Amino acid sequence: MIFVTVGSFEFDELARKMDELALKTTEEIIIQIANGSYVPINCKYFKTTNTIKDYYEKADLIISHGGTGTVLEVLELGTPLISLANPSLKDNHQHEFLELMESRNFLIYCRNLDDLGNLILEKRSFKTRTNKIDFY
Repeated sequence: MIFVTVGSFEFDELARKMDELALKTTEEIIIQIANGSYVPINCKYFKTTNTIKDYYEKADLIISHGGTGTVLEVLELGTPLISLANPSLKDNHQHEFLELMESRNFLIYCRNLDDLGNLILEKRSFKTRTNKIDFY
């Protein structure tokens, strides 16, 4: 299962792209859309939940916004992660953070939504979970 999370804000571009990609796979895709206005039609979705960690644990690939909390939670679980900086945020902190995390080989940083499908296929060719990162 692929789980997609946009964090607390909207990231309609990511939700829309994953909904399009869902047409090209039989794999289950679940999207957390938060405050977004785009409503997926090809996969399951929800706005928010108190139990997002349950979705992280069930997924064998997670695609997320570049929020620090989300990225660190997923890395701690060892689930493969592809992250994107949310362009609707005012500053560039997600971009800088994701560049650093990618330079350390913790995740794949998708800089262009048009590349997302190929990055998923690339990550899928390595089906194993990554090593967990222990932050404590």
